[in-house]
Amino acid sequence: RFTARPGSARPSGDLERCQPAFCRQTYLAAQPQGMLLECERLELLTEDYWGASHAQLAYGVCSTRDRGVHYVSADSPCFSGAPADHPVTLNVSAPALDPIAAASALGSGRRGGPVARALPRAEIARTAGAMAPRSARALVDASLGAAMARTVVTLRLVYTDAAPDYCHNECADNGMWGTAGGVTVSGTVTGWVNDALKFSSYGATSLDQAASVMAVTVMMGNHTPEESLGCNYHAVVIPELNRANDLAKSQLGIDPNLFTHKEYFIPREFGSCNWGGIGNVGCAPPGREDNHGRCFTVIRDAQPMTRVHELGHNLGLYHAGIPANSYGDTTSVMGQNRNWKAFNVVSRFQLGWITADHVAFAEPEGAERYIIHAVGQPPAPSVLSAVRFLCRSCYADYPNSEAWVSLRDDSGYDADLPDDQRHHVQVHIRLLTSAGHYRGTRLEASLRATQEERVASSHVIRACAITAHTATIAIAAGDTAATDVAELCNAPSPSSPPPRPPVPRPPPPSPQPPPPLPPPSPEPLPPPSPSPPPPSPPPPSPPSPPPHPPDLAPNPPPPKPPLPSPPPPSPPPHPPPPPPPWLPPPPSLPPPPPPPEGGGSIALVAGIAGCVVSCALLLAGIYLRRRRRRQDQHQEPSGCGCAGHPHNRPSLRKVEMSPTPARTYPWASADVVCRL
Repeated sequence: RFTARPGSARPSGDLERCQPAFCRQTYLAAQPQGMLLECERLELLTEDYWGASHAQLAYGVCSTRDRGVHYVSADSPCFSGAPADHPVTLNVSAPALDPIAAASALGSGRRGGPVARALPRAEIARTAGAMAPRSARALVDASLGAAMARTVVTLRLVYTDAAPDYCHNECADNGMWGTAGGVTVSGTVTGWVNDALKFSSYGATSLDQAASVMAVTVMMGNHTPEESLGCNYHAVVIPELNRANDLAKSQLGIDPNLFTHKEYFIPREFGSCNWGGIGNVGCAPPGREDNHGRCFTVIRDAQPMTRVHELGHNLGLYHAGIPANSYGDTTSVMGQNRNWKAFNVVSRFQLGWITADHVAFAEPEGAERYIIHAVGQPPAPSVLSAVRFLCRSCYADYPNSEAWVSLRDDSGYDADLPDDQRHHVQVHIRLLTSAGHYRGTRLEASLRATQEERVASSHVIRACAITAHTATIAIAAGDTAATDVAELCNAPSPSSPPPRPPVPRPPPPSPQPPPPLPPPSPEPLPPPSPSPPPPSPPPPSPPSPPPHPPDLAPNPPPPKPPLPSPPPPSPPPHPPPPPPPWLPPPPSLPPPPPPPEGGGSIALVAGIAGCVVSCALLLAGIYLRRRRRRQDQHQEPSGCGCAGHPHNRPSLRKVEMSPTPARTYPWASADVVCRL
């Protein structure tokens, strides 16, 4: 079908030019290894088939300035999930492939996974902008919280010989906005595209109906592309879409490139195309709603889930499959089944709808039990939506993959999930390349209560119990993982730990016997000062039973002992000086008995303190009087070596006291006075 120009020899490794009808079509299949390729636009496309084969094809498209296009393998490291916002230079690093075979594979409509992998690989050599293409998840992380309108324009392409009669304008509006109450595909769920986005994103991502354009009809004015032209993206599909954009401007005054998403309904008879839809990947992830004119989807069937699926590609999602089929996950929007359903947990995390705060990370060693909430329930604070752990050996082509454990219930768009998936714990593999680029998911297992699954011979996952919207799971690694998860599941539930004994409250004072008194302290009390500060209230002591009922007044304090007759000294304007150092320390006194209850305790302490002060003053007066008498009768001894010291100068004033008999104190000697 795609042949070289007649009469021209094709040198090995040169670019292959096609017939005049495809003069702008260039195939990179025959590029020599190491060639640099300038791309004005680099994007990743997917073609989705809902037929018996449920095939899918993903490939890269490099659009050049001369309107040429080059196909590159989707597995090339230059595709990180989002198209480049700037011109990109690719370095083709794979050997040449026969261009006729590649062109036939991409244009015949009979596609499969091996064809895409056979295309040349490339890597980014340089970019003309600030950065290279980033993953959709990275764009989400960099722009969380952005509030911009996500808009869509829906165009129905009507030809002179065919039209998308499977869905008229009213059908398109009802499927997108629910203008007629929504669509029931099968089962009990009735919904529409925008509502499905709102449900899966917990209201974070949706289309702005007021700023969007309802379905309009564009009269193409000619026949549909002939079947002999095939279904090549650049030679058949893109020219018709560009012409539809120009006709929408002239006929309706609408510029489709001013909207975030461009949606085209085409007739089923369109060249040799047999896919249900096409969409480019990662053109407007959450936070890039202003990336107008970059996203497009092409629809060839009436199923509204096809439209949600293709919008998922625009947001940055890849396909959801199973180990034997990269497209076979029937429980996810990005799988092959067209019944109503929600996005799986990995897709929600990839788009930022579930954050890392609601995802636990299981360690590579050890065992742990978790309680997770169904992904159909909006994440709440301190609530887990999933548990993940590294699974480097799950898929050899994706060495940085992760295993994700989540719960699906019957909420919202998940109400029509099959019985073997609803209220089950699901184990997904998030495919990540060696560079960390996301490449879709694989559903590994779906567990009911008490079932377990070993993932890549490293971890064992067991569903301990499943309720309406929560599940208790156990995850363990190592040789004893199976035993560990069984023990964890049989242990008491972490949500309902065994009751603790109540903390005893202090009983009322009356019924309790008096606690034993503490033993008296052997340390002496500090020396008393002439004018002690007011005593501070004693620390609270254990309650003692009063000798009378508790409702009566406490016992009055005991009478204070009589104070001595000498008047107390006048209070100084500053803190009193310390006691004279020649005074001996007072004898140790036993600690006072515990004060009675009530206000008598303070009075008792004050009385004891006053008695001690009075005794100290009396002793000081006696000593000073005896010293003065000796000084009057004898001269101060000379030669003690400190007579001239300022502390030996008489500075104590005379204290007049009543005469007392002379007494001798062995510690009051002249030598002691000299050492002052």
